[in-house]
Amino acid sequence: MEHEILKTRQIALIDCREMLAPEPMIAVLAAVEKMNINEALLMQHRQKPVNLFPKLEDRGLQYYLEEESDGSIQLLIWQEAA
Repeated sequence: MEHEILKTRQIALIDCREMLAPEPMIAVLAAVEKMNINEALLMQHRQKPVNLFPKLEDRGLQYYLEEESDGSIQLLIWQEAA
């Protein structure tokens, strides 16, 4: 994955590929609640977490999704500076 945020923020990785629902959503939402403005979260998952996107948007978070050829994803999540 390439994104400008990766160059400017400290990145925390959450590997959800082996988690069962709702564990990935719970883990990501807990992590973003603790995230500082100089940090970003990189989620790895075996599928697109479509139910997570509205929750991120409700919290005012930005995200960038990259899909791999096998259907797995990397999701970069961050908060814009005010």
